[in-house]
Amino acid sequence: MLDIINNNICFYQQPLQISSQKHISWLKKSELHAENMFESKKYYASRRAAVPAKLQHDITNGKYGEFIAAEFFPNFGVPYLAPDLVVKKSDEKNWDADLPYSKVGNFLDCHVKTIDQESKEKYNFSWTFQKKNTYGTGGEDRLLSHPECKDLVAFVLVPTLWGESEAQVVASAPWNLVFPLLRDPLLPKYIGIKKCLYYKDLREQPHHVL
Repeated sequence: MLDIINNNICFYQQPLQISSQKHISWLKKSELHAENMFESKKYYASRRAAVPAKLQHDITNGKYGEFIAAEFFPNFGVPYLAPDLVVKKSDEKNWDADLPYSKVGNFLDCHVKTIDQESKEKYNFSWTFQKKNTYGTGGEDRLLSHPECKDLVAFVLVPTLWGESEAQVVASAPWNLVFPLLRDPLLPKYIGIKKCLYYKDLREQPHHVL
């Protein structure tokens, strides 16, 4: 099964059922991580002033998605690896894999992309990759410069985080299969700043359903 996941586009049928206790724990850890990132990183300085609430929400949302992926993939033989909550001292954005499974065995590193229900409805069910940073110096997602990379990318959907406890790893794919599907965002103001993977484009490719 893991060989199929490592080499193909895969869609997953079942949402991940999360206990209320675990949900609250992950959410609190994600919120605290967002607060620490929000206050300490220079590359967030301009964005803190421009869109503080959205910034903190985005960081929380992304980290929560990592907890979902970390809980999900051991179902397919990958060891559990807790998301990294350490705020690095560097002022540059860290583009390393969110779940670096290669450090614990012969597994592909995993990058996690998360969207919540509200954003899904607003942005036509897509996940974004940063091409350019409008606010600050975060730079480009390193994956965009390495289209041949075979790291795994997990695409996560979470409901509105506060008060909900069900989420889903919608799909995963090796990056070299994702890269050719990237498109500009539908919103003109984000063109040149972000690249998007749209659910519809991914679903139209040959894939496995697990």
